[in-house]
Amino acid sequence: MEKLQPGQMALFYHRSELKLGLMTAVHDNVLELTDTSGQKHQFPHARICLNSSEIFNTDEPPAQLRLFQNQMQQQGDILLKIKDLMQDYQGRTFAQIMEQIKPGTDAQVFAAFHQLSCLNTVFSHKKGVFHLLTATEQQEAEAAQREKQVRKAYLNRVQEWLSQPDTVLDAATKAQLAHELRDLQQEDSHHDLAVLLKKHGSHQPERLIALRRSLGDLPQQADHVLDASGLPLLHSDYIWGQELQIDTDRPLAEVEAFSIDDVDTQDFDDAISFTPQGDSWLLGVHVSDVASVLPLGSSAFTDAISRASSMYLPHTKINMLPRVYCEDKCSLKAAQPRPVLSLYCEIDSRQHIAAWHFKLESLKVRANLSYKDADALISTSPWNKLKLFADKLYSERDFASPKAKFSYHLKVDGSQIRVVRTDLHSPARLMMEELMILYNRLFACEASDNLLKLIYRNVDTGEATTPSGNGTSQARAQAYLSPEPKFHNGIGVKAYLHATSPIRRAVDLINQAQFAAWLKDEPAYYSRDDLDALIPKIEKRLRLQRETQRQSERYWLLKYLQANCMHTPINAIMVRSFARGCLFELIPCGFRIVVECDDLPRPDEEVKLVLTQIDPLKGSCRADLIS
Repeated sequence: MEKLQPGQMALFYHRSELKLGLMTAVHDNVLELTDTSGQKHQFPHARICLNSSEIFNTDEPPAQLRLFQNQMQQQGDILLKIKDLMQDYQGRTFAQIMEQIKPGTDAQVFAAFHQLSCLNTVFSHKKGVFHLLTATEQQEAEAAQREKQVRKAYLNRVQEWLSQPDTVLDAATKAQLAHELRDLQQEDSHHDLAVLLKKHGSHQPERLIALRRSLGDLPQQADHVLDASGLPLLHSDYIWGQELQIDTDRPLAEVEAFSIDDVDTQDFDDAISFTPQGDSWLLGVHVSDVASVLPLGSSAFTDAISRASSMYLPHTKINMLPRVYCEDKCSLKAAQPRPVLSLYCEIDSRQHIAAWHFKLESLKVRANLSYKDADALISTSPWNKLKLFADKLYSERDFASPKAKFSYHLKVDGSQIRVVRTDLHSPARLMMEELMILYNRLFACEASDNLLKLIYRNVDTGEATTPSGNGTSQARAQAYLSPEPKFHNGIGVKAYLHATSPIRRAVDLINQAQFAAWLKDEPAYYSRDDLDALIPKIEKRLRLQRETQRQSERYWLLKYLQANCMHTPINAIMVRSFARGCLFELIPCGFRIVVECDDLPRPDEEVKLVLTQIDPLKGSCRADLIS
């Protein structure tokens, strides 16, 4: 670089943008320049990328800059010379390029440097060495530039909306912004948006929640647990507003099928059928083919996968699919034809499975039964045979373990909070559980035998331990998702997965889509690499949902105890102690709660608690031990 002096043209970077300027003053360590917009700059000499040999009049910098810039823009042939020179794709420094093309004027030199540095869809440069991109690399660079331009336009729209509250955002921008605000609540990366929000003072958690609510992404009525979670609660009209097509061009199953669920269930995603065939009979397990309703790769399909699962909370239900799909279009409602992915098993006179196969078809369910309805039928023919077969399936699973008689959960109806008890030993419930396990393991068996790319549910029985009640440690089986099938210790089969609840679980929907493509002799939508990248995202979302569910259940449990159990002795068992209190299991409902108390009972000791202070919002609870 020649000695710098006032009147020289210069190229320099300002905020990552290459600018043209005229030096108006040169000091020992600092330069003064004016750029083409009239803005003045001061910075060290080392910031100059290129300076002219010609000296220009510094009395009128804007006029001189415009004249020189016009001269640069007239050097279109310089680009062709550089590209011709670099057709061998060998890297060259700027000095080497200039030596070979031999420019005659400063304008040509400046134009060459500007094009080499700024045409990032044609050239790349690193550490002063320039390369001509290959045709493929140029296409990729052009695509990246278009994405960058789209991103910039999006951020400009968001900035305008933040600066001018009356600005109306288009539906696509609202949907994208809502998604990114949720991610920011979970501390995921959207650095450019985070910087923009911070600039406008909108990066605090409560402000993010307010912005989501103003976009229609959160209900107007506040829920401190769900608001703070960053989870999607409502379904975007922009994503789900289109009418999705239901495949009705399928043979109608000639079977009498029934769904069996809890009495308040509306999203019926499975049904069973029983067809006598002489001494044998045909078992059908039918699962709603949600994958045929949601076009693969569509915004609706992608949104469903990103949600991972439906959530069942004491006071609300957050569906993976909008209600119009989970409770209507995809639900196996009685007398309504619906696409299904069916498993058929031929059961011989000894209650053995003689053969089985999967089939894509349509199904009309005869009736939607509750477990209570089915329990009343279970001893009658043909239900008794079906129950005996399910019992046989259970007994053949050496790994099957007994379960508790009842489970308890909270149900919030308006201002009323009540405890609901579920009979886990209901004959119909146990029967349906075994038939769903059968569907899942035969689904996994078929998939693994044919090397299908699915998401399997494996169990790790490694060295992970958990404290037992007596203070010792015991092995804890940890379930995990994987594209590689392994022996499932919990079920006792060579491979296992989930495929019976595509209305409620994203993994089931993915497995169904992949399996259906194989049945139709079509290419799979997801590759192995796709699944490897997708599984961690699903697991992360599921962990967040579980934590949100835990916090919600704790809040409503404290509300229930506050309303019904204050200053009244409660039977409980001490599970373990923490720094801030003890974990107790309440008798007989099995609810677990951390309680602050002065006295520390022994693990597994049964005590009586008297609750003295409860704050549901803070999640705090104090109690006295009276025995």
